[in-house]
Amino acid sequence: MTLGPVILALLTCSASSLTFPKLNSEGEKEGESFDLVDAEELPKPGTKERRAKDMQGLRNQSIVFYGDSIAEHWSGEEGGRKLAKFSQRPALWKKYFVDRYGPSHVSGIAGDRTPHLLDRIQHGEGPRNAQPRVIMVHIGTNDFKKTHKPKEIFNRYEEIVKELGQASPKSEILLTAVFPKGEKWGPESSDPIKDAITDLNKMIASLAEKPKIHFSNCGHAMLKKDGKIDPELSPDYLHHSDAGAEAWAKCLRPTLDKILGVSGM
Repeated sequence: MTLGPVILALLTCSASSLTFPKLNSEGEKEGESFDLVDAEELPKPGTKERRAKDMQGLRNQSIVFYGDSIAEHWSGEEGGRKLAKFSQRPALWKKYFVDRYGPSHVSGIAGDRTPHLLDRIQHGEGPRNAQPRVIMVHIGTNDFKKTHKPKEIFNRYEEIVKELGQASPKSEILLTAVFPKGEKWGPESSDPIKDAITDLNKMIASLAEKPKIHFSNCGHAMLKKDGKIDPELSPDYLHHSDAGAEAWAKCLRPTLDKILGVSGM
């Protein structure tokens, strides 16, 4: 018995029943797409709901800080999981923010892009109950996995700021710049991501022309004298070590002091 024709028929039938994703001009699937990552790298199930529940329970906060993993690490977590390498970060958060400014809460989720944060704010994680004196935002770097068009990212960023302002109209909003990223970053770098991040930060900074909105760019705090990223502060050329987190906190201090009326060392 010859199996060749049978196998060929089966393959032909199977292929005809398959549906293939429609690709755009860049060879990517149209619509939402996701990077292939290990399960451990995805947010732990229930993280979004936990962030929302925590936020809903807050009242009269000095600072509420929304963001991605760079913000989340201040809580000692990544993707909703406690990690030993960030175990000292909550103590640093207390030292630089809670002890100096009063009750302060950080709410980040690793991997989040601007549409994810917007969705979180619109569906349970908004600051309506917390009514913080200052809302800090750090988001945008993960968007560059999907697009190198800063205007697309900025359009969603603007929506986030609008939502926050409507939910807590008396709050001051401090927008923090997207950090330098990549081992190639430097004065002579021709990496297009550098220009894209620089352009996005300029757009974010333009929002500070509006009342109650402020902007802080601490990217320089992560750089060596030669303009390259300092691996002691940012070991993977994006996320911060404890020393990098302290450098960021110290950079933010003058702006937060001015907004919250704090003086002294």
